[in-house]
Amino acid sequence: MKDDTLLLLDTLKIIHACRDSAALLRLVVARSLTLVDGERGCLLIATNGQLRYQVGLDQAGAEIAEADFPLSQTVVNAVTESRRPLVAPDTNGDAALRRRPSIVHSKIRMVLCVPLAGRDETPVGLLYVSSETPAGQTQLSERRLEILAALAGQAAVALEQTRLVERLWVLDAAKSDFIAIVSHEMRTPVALMRGYADILAGQSLPPLARQIAAELRHSAGRLTGIVNLMLDATQVSQATLTLTLRPYSLRALVRQVAARWQPAAADRQLGLMVELPADDPVEAAIDAPYFETALDHLLQNAIKFTPDGGQIVVSLENRKPGVRIVVTDTGIGIAPEHRELVFEKFWRAGDSRLHSTGQTKFMGAGPGLGLYLARGIVEAHGGRLWVASEGEGQGSRFGVELGG
Repeated sequence: MKDDTLLLLDTLKIIHACRDSAALLRLVVARSLTLVDGERGCLLIATNGQLRYQVGLDQAGAEIAEADFPLSQTVVNAVTESRRPLVAPDTNGDAALRRRPSIVHSKIRMVLCVPLAGRDETPVGLLYVSSETPAGQTQLSERRLEILAALAGQAAVALEQTRLVERLWVLDAAKSDFIAIVSHEMRTPVALMRGYADILAGQSLPPLARQIAAELRHSAGRLTGIVNLMLDATQVSQATLTLTLRPYSLRALVRQVAARWQPAAADRQLGLMVELPADDPVEAAIDAPYFETALDHLLQNAIKFTPDGGQIVVSLENRKPGVRIVVTDTGIGIAPEHRELVFEKFWRAGDSRLHSTGQTKFMGAGPGLGLYLARGIVEAHGGRLWVASEGEGQGSRFGVELGG
């Protein structure tokens, strides 16, 4: 009995960790056969209101095709209608089964069939096990049948969860494809807008027309940045980001990125300081343009979510082996439940309707891809991007670690 309970507990752990429905179904059948010492078993899963054969296995774990599985439709119909388990240790002693053609023809002497019901008792499918020899008392003991019923119930819940996860994967892939298509389609008209805006900016125009041309040029530049950001995010989603790694001074790169964001920080009365190791270039093999993009997003994020008058510090440390870059701010902080969400696509802190516009304004709105892309770039380098915060209003620390 103890071994049976341990088998159930072990099976449940594996079931609820499984995120592949095909593997989940095989596992449920295999463990059920082990539990009741059956010769063959299968799962029938409800799809669009119809039970469909999904997977069948013999005692050795070999797959059985639907055409080769001796399935009693009498048993299936009885369990489907009653929604109650059917257990027959010996069909010869069961008046309702012994003369049934499907039982006699398939030489079924032991059969059990357990309904699978979801969280709201919706029928999910049936677990079916049979043998050509009668079952012994231990084989189908009351305790083992209770364990099998528990296994079936948990399997139904896990199957619903797995299907939901698979559906989310499909939707996420469709979303990524949509972003890629839209980004590519936008690239040409945005480039044309920017080109014409550049031409107008070079002409001798009246003051109002010159101002309009300047605004067009600025807006076209912002659109170009958003399109490029979406394309890069698509590459991260599809794992197609191609890096060209070369030894590069991280000291120089950090200084360069911080200098670029210094005017934006000054406009918001933010102190932006850089802490670098003395006389140490701190070299690493990186794709400098992509890695610079990742640091840009970390600095931009710190500026956007730090109130005016706050402080931002970018530090570089040679840990030998490995390096660490940390962006620390005195900003709005991050609630514990949101620490991993900040790296998800399109996620924003707070109500997006209350955000201001602009790339560096406090709580400025954006597409919600910057930190997602930064993590993707860092991980493509074999590194890690983490975040730490004591909570809302307590500031944040974003750390990049390479090597080590």
